[in-house]
Amino acid sequence: MKKTETGIIGGGLAGLSLAILLARQGKEVMLWEKSAFPFHRVCGEYISKESLPFLMSLLPDFNWNEIPHINTLVLSSPSGKILKQKLESGGIGISRYRLDAALADMARTEGVNILENCRILDWTEDPDGFEIRSADQTWRCNSLFLASGKGKIPGETAGKTTVRRNFVGVKYHIRFDHPADEIQLHNFRNGYCGMSRIEDGISCLCYMADSAELRACGNDVKTLEAKVLSANPHLQKIFSEAEFLWPAPKVISGLRFGERTGLIGNAVLLGDAAGSIAPLTGNGMSMALRASYGLGLLQEEIRERRQRQAAYISFRKEHFRKRIAAGSEIQDFFGNESITEAALGILRVTPSWLRNKIIGSTHGKPFG
Repeated sequence: MKKTETGIIGGGLAGLSLAILLARQGKEVMLWEKSAFPFHRVCGEYISKESLPFLMSLLPDFNWNEIPHINTLVLSSPSGKILKQKLESGGIGISRYRLDAALADMARTEGVNILENCRILDWTEDPDGFEIRSADQTWRCNSLFLASGKGKIPGETAGKTTVRRNFVGVKYHIRFDHPADEIQLHNFRNGYCGMSRIEDGISCLCYMADSAELRACGNDVKTLEAKVLSANPHLQKIFSEAEFLWPAPKVISGLRFGERTGLIGNAVLLGDAAGSIAPLTGNGMSMALRASYGLGLLQEEIRERRQRQAAYISFRKEHFRKRIAAGSEIQDFFGNESITEAALGILRVTPSWLRNKIIGSTHGKPFG
């Protein structure tokens, strides 16, 4: 059995950024990741600029000016009606393939022990700390952070989200001629598709569809795209004219969105493991980064564990509860075809300041 001071399950934005912060505080950190860097994840690749100061502190040598800076939202209804809105804060476009790999490299530089291709099956807690188990190895640690994403938390059946609908997520990288400063969100029946530019002239195309729609199409994503997504003329144009760079899309099923919890016993949850915002609002990655930032400060400033945990729960309520609720409401609002058509018509005649207020309900202030 191996031992480490601090364990982190999951090498996404939340897990990697927290690992860097804790290592910089002089802590011994081990991180377990079920895949090997670099790899693609099913997610949109737009990060709101509230996170940029923190990302710059994590990766000070990265050229943040070379990636797209996005300042316009283009929203369409299933029939193709368009709304354009300038984004007050805006965002950046960067692939998770590139960003996660850069964070993993930095974590290793700071002394984090990253164990790749390691799927954690179970963990338990006892008075002396935590025991973490994979198929062929066992570890002990004093502190445990769960950053394992939207799926089932290793070893736990608890932590289900509060949102009833299940979604399937599908992601491509494409080349398609569209303004690099735009993030486009195109609605279709019981789902929506986002497109935004990332590095090297490539765009991320990622959509979420109600799982029932996929089942009705024989569980075939190409049929879903031809029969359901392409009913929106903007999506029909993208799917017929874009150059698709992968032989097959990345697909994930059984997605749910909503708030979970901040703790399981004394293990701390962060990122999508603790609660994920609806993808239509495009801010889950900023929430993951903010949680890591907050936890890093609490680990440094508060020595007693119970006090840290209470402070973290308060931190989540302050920064995330309203955002998750707003994101879920916006998702439900745009998840119905007829309601989406009516909503977009109303938004088109709504003052710009009010539209920005709605968008701002899922954003926070800059941090880092």
